[in-house]
Order: sequence, then structure tokens, then C-alpha cells
Amino acid sequence: MNDRLLTTSEVAAYCQVTNDGVVKWIKAKKLRAYSTPGGHYRIRKSDFREFLERYGMPVDSEFFAEERKKILVVQDEGEVFDLIMRALGGDGSEFSILSAKDGYEAGLKIGTHKPDLVILDVRSTHMDAVEVCKKIKLDPGTEGIKIVALTNEVAQGAMQKAYQVGADLCMTQPFPMENLRREVARLLDSQQ
Repeated sequence: MNDRLLTTSEVAAYCQVTNDGVVKWIKAKKLRAYSTPGGHYRIRKSDFREFLERYGMPVDSEFFAEERKKILVVQDEGEVFDLIMRALGGDGSEFSILSAKDGYEAGLKIGTHKPDLVILDVRSTHMDAVEVCKKIKLDPGTEGIKIVALTNEVAQGAMQKAYQVGADLCMTQPFPMENLRREVARLLDSQQ
């Protein structure tokens, strides 16, 4: 099962109770959860399902169905985006692929869709990819997102900066398509 993390609000909406009700379950040790450095609770999907079963509450199989991993590709060049799409398997991919053209759009999609992995083009003229990477890794709500930074030989300094602010992998373009797919799968597997 895809064991993504749920917020207390998501659990409350599912159970049709208040946030305070969910927090009471957590504090009473009925629902297993952990606290982020910011003091917010997160519940593993598997722990939530176990809670529902233990207390005889309805389990919506669609809610607990295996979810495809979400990848956000932040790229302002159509040709490079198409290459990345082909590398990841295109429309028939095992991944759910989202796109953004700049850092602002990327921020909106990260907040809305909560991707598992972000692919950033360090050479982009429409954003500071290093700054986007830094913001993702410094936010407790997004710090677990894996980041792949793409660069070219000329931008080696940018590659170092990307690693310094938390990029999980930097790849030099052009890259063999199978390498990108393999590395993305490896990063997503290590997220479990």
C-alpha cells in the first residue's frame, strides 16, 4: 500500500468529525501519529486504516487504493519537457506527471498536489531553481519531496548549489532516458 502521510484535517474529513476529535484520538493513543517539528500531527495511511478496522468504522477501498506516485516537472522548454515525459513513460506511465513552467506555478502545484518528486531545470530562465529547491527542503510540509535537478556541463556551479540546498540528485543534460527513469524510480522507492 502506498503509505502516504495524512493530516488531521484529512482524517477528520474522512470520518466526518472535527480536527479536535482527531487530536483527541491521537492523544488517547487510539490513533497512531507523529508530530512534525512545527507541532502538526501526521498519520500514516496504513495506521489510519488499522484504526478504522479496530474500531469497526467503514473502510473506503477507493480511498486506500494504491496511488500512483506524483512527479512535478518544472520546465519552461517544451522540447525538454517532452524528452522527460518520454523518459518517464509518457501518458501511459506508472507515475502521475504534472507540469509547471516557473517557480510560482511550481509552488502552487506543490501546495495543491503534494508531489512525491520534483524535477527542476537549473538552467531555466523563468525561475531560480536553486531557490525553489531550498524552499521545498526548508518547509516541514514539503521537506520529504525528492528533488532531481537537471543541468548542463556549463552550469556545474549551479549543480553544487542545488546539492547544498537539498537536491537528492543532479543530472547533466543530455542524459540517457533510461538513466532518468531508473534514478526517479530509485528515489521514489527510497521514500517508502
